[in-house]
Amino acid sequence: MQPSVQYRVRGVLTVFLLTISFLLQGNAHFPPVEVPGSTPLPPETQAEIAAPEIAGPSVPLPPETVLSIDDFEAGSKGWTAFRDETTITTATCGAEQGTGNNGSVSLRIDFSVTPGSWATCALLFDTPQDWSVGEWLAFDIHSEKEFQPFNVIVYGGTPDSRETYIQKRETPVEYMTGYVTIMSMWKELLRAEWEDKAGSSFAQSGQVTGLAFGFDAGPDVLYTSSIWIDDIRLEKSPTYPESPNFGPCLSSILLPLVVMGAAWTLRRK
Repeated sequence: MQPSVQYRVRGVLTVFLLTISFLLQGNAHFPPVEVPGSTPLPPETQAEIAAPEIAGPSVPLPPETVLSIDDFEAGSKGWTAFRDETTITTATCGAEQGTGNNGSVSLRIDFSVTPGSWATCALLFDTPQDWSVGEWLAFDIHSEKEFQPFNVIVYGGTPDSRETYIQKRETPVEYMTGYVTIMSMWKELLRAEWEDKAGSSFAQSGQVTGLAFGFDAGPDVLYTSSIWIDDIRLEKSPTYPESPNFGPCLSSILLPLVVMGAAWTLRRK
């Protein structure tokens, strides 16, 4: 083979091998081919086509339920209505068939609270419960009216000396399903203003002595309404699967091998 031909073969082989290694590195981006007479794609569309695809979850995962507190399928055992007995305030709470999520059972609370008075529907524990497996308390709520104030109440301490922690909420705008999920973070539950350390955040999720939903009337307004509660539970942030680690990527392994092969071939020529 003549020297000039030999050098051309070597050159073609070198370019071919280096092109293959370049493509394996994933750095080659080819512009879209335009058909003569067609309308050119806008720059942002061309950028999307040329951009490398980034792997990742397309939809965020929902929170994980780690403990069910009550779904009321077995009734409302333990739930008791309390009220300001110095007034004519009334309150009742109990399981109601066919009104929960997907037509299941829910806890219905009816109340009529006189001005300046209060009422609650509470579940009290004889033995403190450990709720530390959850990052927050969640429940589904349906209401007779929108934007009605109510309190989420969690009790800590001991059954003989309960501490009251409250988060003030409003019944939400109704959606198609009729129920809306509400989450109460532990730090959002604040010590009742009539107790010691008023305003301090709840920090006893490992020792919970009760749960309640409360209703306070303003100084001049009779507060009368109904709400339905379902699927009280503890939740935590979702756990995303870790991306598999296959070590160095294939292209970074092949590139040195391709270069070494090219050098060896040229030396033989």
